[in-house]
Amino acid sequence: MSDPNTLISSLNIAHGSIVFLAYEGERTITGPTIHPAGSFGRKMTKDDLIARQMRITRQENPHCECVSFDQDCANAFQLYVNEKLAFAVKRGGFMYGTVSEEGKVEVNFIYEPPQQTTEEILMLLRDPQEENLVDAIAAGLGMRKVGFIFTQTITQDKKDYTLSNREVLQAVELHAESELKEWVTAVVKLEVNEDGGADVHFEAFQMSDTCIKLLKEKWFETEIGEGMDPKLSKMKKDVVVGGKDIGEVDNDFFLVVVKIFDHMGPLSSSFPIENRIGQVTVRALKNHLDRTKNLPFVKRISDFHLLLFVARFLDLNDVPALAECVQKQTTVPEEGIKGSGKQIPQMVKLWVEHYEKDPKLAIVELLTMLFEACGAKFYIKEELLDETDVDDVVVALVNLARKGEVEDYQSSKRKDFKNFKENLVSFGTICTPPRVYRQTSLMGLQLVTSFITVAKTLGAQRETTQRQLNAEKKKRTEGPRLESLNKRLSATHEKIVVLEDMMRKIFTGLFVHRYRDIDPNIRMSCIESLGVWILSYPSFSCKIYT
Repeated sequence: MSDPNTLISSLNIAHGSIVFLAYEGERTITGPTIHPAGSFGRKMTKDDLIARQMRITRQENPHCECVSFDQDCANAFQLYVNEKLAFAVKRGGFMYGTVSEEGKVEVNFIYEPPQQTTEEILMLLRDPQEENLVDAIAAGLGMRKVGFIFTQTITQDKKDYTLSNREVLQAVELHAESELKEWVTAVVKLEVNEDGGADVHFEAFQMSDTCIKLLKEKWFETEIGEGMDPKLSKMKKDVVVGGKDIGEVDNDFFLVVVKIFDHMGPLSSSFPIENRIGQVTVRALKNHLDRTKNLPFVKRISDFHLLLFVARFLDLNDVPALAECVQKQTTVPEEGIKGSGKQIPQMVKLWVEHYEKDPKLAIVELLTMLFEACGAKFYIKEELLDETDVDDVVVALVNLARKGEVEDYQSSKRKDFKNFKENLVSFGTICTPPRVYRQTSLMGLQLVTSFITVAKTLGAQRETTQRQLNAEKKKRTEGPRLESLNKRLSATHEKIVVLEDMMRKIFTGLFVHRYRDIDPNIRMSCIESLGVWILSYPSFSCKIYT
């Protein structure tokens, strides 16, 4: 239409006529909003699809048939948390034992690692070196790590859950770390009985396969705040439980109940347990061996906690062999003397440390070791050490030898005594008449040689300190440096005097008797030693003749 004022009636338009509109430019028409997922639901993301695939249901059957606890180890654990800790703080430990082909788990000992605990938190301060010893002992015993046990405190008994979110998280982490499908998590707690009293109660579980999968795929929220409900485990993303998308899961969904039995295992649990209140000392070992002296030696050491204490002073490679003797209940040789000799430096170090803490008890232990090395079963009580006459001891040992109650280790052809003499010479001292005792006394010669080595080192330190002290005196100034040097010089000199006195006593009490011995080998050893002393420590060699 060229003229916009033209009337429609003049254009011959009637009903049914078709008209159209012509215009210049572009036109935008606003239509209805269109959703990518259509009108039947919201938009689905990749995370939504993954969440719909992570469905959490209860696992009905565990991978292990049952778990059986050694009565002694279970009792030792529950007595401590009940009587000493009063279930006021948490306590935990690793369970070691065996797993049968049918999936039955047997727990034969519990290792309690270093830990810090409160009413709610159990923090394991794991020591890799100590755990290596534990694993080595377990290997020798034919066992392995099979689970984790922990306690719940009396305050937790008031809450309506089986395991808290912290406990679930710790349990599943240890389960996943083990890579053992039969791994068991045990809980010890105090429960009120029908009479209104309290009973210690054990429960056992496995963490479900889904729970382990959630941990490995990092679904768990590991930061647990104070306001969070302990009976619920928070997820980083929603999961499907019972057809619903939720972000917090009831902890019971992750637990699979395991049947509990008990048995009498091959080990005892009477030795003080590691990493508890109060340090385990050598005195505890002596007391334990004294209490069980009527038993065969292998029975006396058939205790994991004792083996762990002893293993700290052995070469790691020797630990499984000792444990294997316990497993097979075979005769245990005195490894330190009869073995390869690798343990002797550790034995000496241990004895010196013990002597510094308790000289009398250390002397008794040394004498007992020497008597046993001579093949004699003779003991001196610690409290009677000062009153014991040396002549009475000599007479008693001679009588034992005459009665044939002494085993001659020196001439033994047994394989386990191959290095006995060499190892014995490297350790100790004593002098007595029978031949078996006279040969043992030769280690006193080696002791003098060792004392000379130490005395020479101390002598060099004394000379150095004296030069430093002279230089300080020339400065003509008093001060802490001068006082420190004087003290060091005095202490070093005193040590040398003590060493020389000990060497003199050994020389007069041993050498002057044995260099005229009827046995040519003993005489030769004495003369050889004398030559070494004269060459290496001339000044003392002159003193012993004056």
